[in-house]
Amino acid sequence: MIKTDNLVTIIVTSYNYGQYLDECIGSLHSQTYKFIEIIVVDDGSDDLNTIEKLKELEKKGEQIIRIKNSGVSVARNVGVNYAQGNYIIFLDGDDKLENTFVEKVMDLQIKNKDVLLVYSFTRFFGSINRLRILKNHPNYKQLLVYNSAFGITCLLQKKRILDIGGFNEKMRLGIEDWDFFIRYCYSGMKVGRVNQALFYYRIKPGSRSKEITKSVKKTLLMRLEIIRNNIDLYSGNFEQLMKFKLGESPRRNISYILFKFHNAILLYYNILFKQDKWDIFIL
Repeated sequence: MIKTDNLVTIIVTSYNYGQYLDECIGSLHSQTYKFIEIIVVDDGSDDLNTIEKLKELEKKGEQIIRIKNSGVSVARNVGVNYAQGNYIIFLDGDDKLENTFVEKVMDLQIKNKDVLLVYSFTRFFGSINRLRILKNHPNYKQLLVYNSAFGITCLLQKKRILDIGGFNEKMRLGIEDWDFFIRYCYSGMKVGRVNQALFYYRIKPGSRSKEITKSVKKTLLMRLEIIRNNIDLYSGNFEQLMKFKLGESPRRNISYILFKFHNAILLYYNILFKQDKWDIFIL
C-alpha cells in the first residue's frame, strides 16, 4: 500500500451484484489517479454468480470483506473502518466511474484544502440514459427538506465521516444517503463540483430507489428515522424551515417544468462550453 496523505479509498458495496462487478472494478483500475485503495464489501450475497465472482476477484488480489447481510449502511461503515486513505469514495457495485473521476475531484481538493465534499455531474445509464439535472447550487436548508443535493458517490473526508458516526445502521429501507448528508454537511460548508459528468449511475428496472418511492410506508418510516436521528439539526433550523415555502406539488407546477428546462440548459452549458473546470460554493 502506497503511503500518502492523498490516498483515496474507494469502497465498493455489493449485494448480489456479480454480473456488474467486472465493469465496476474495471473502471477503478483504469483511473488516471494512481493513489487508490479499493475495498469491496460484500453484504452477505447469496447468489452463486456473485459468490464465484468474488472468489475470482480475490484470487486477482482484490481486497474483499465479507459480512452477513446487514444493509448498505453497515457495509459502508465497515469499509470506512478498514480504509487506509484520508479520502473516501463510496460506489455501489453496479455503478462505475469515468476514468478521470478521481484525478479531477482530487485536483480540486488538493488545491482547495478547506473543501469537505467534491462531486461531479451524474450520467444515468442502463434502462435510462440521460444526464441527471440538479439545482445549480444547493444549500443546507434545501438539504433538510429535499433529498436532491448529492449522490453518495463523491469525494469525502474520512475524518469527518468518523466524527459524525458514519451511516445510520437502522436505515435498511433506503434514503440512508440523505440522512448521512444531513449530518456530514452543515450550513456554511465549502463544497466543490467538477463540471463534467464523471459518475455513472445504473438504472435498473425495480431498483431500490424506485421501490422506496413507490412504498408510502417505507418512505414515511425512513423519513421519520431521519428526523429522529437529526432532531437537534431540525429543531435548530425550525424557524428557517417554517419560512421555507414548499408550495404545491412541484411536479404539477408549470414553474417546476420551466425550472427543470432552465437547469438542463445550465447543465449542458457547464459540460460542453464552460471554461471553468469546477465551481466552489458555500452550502
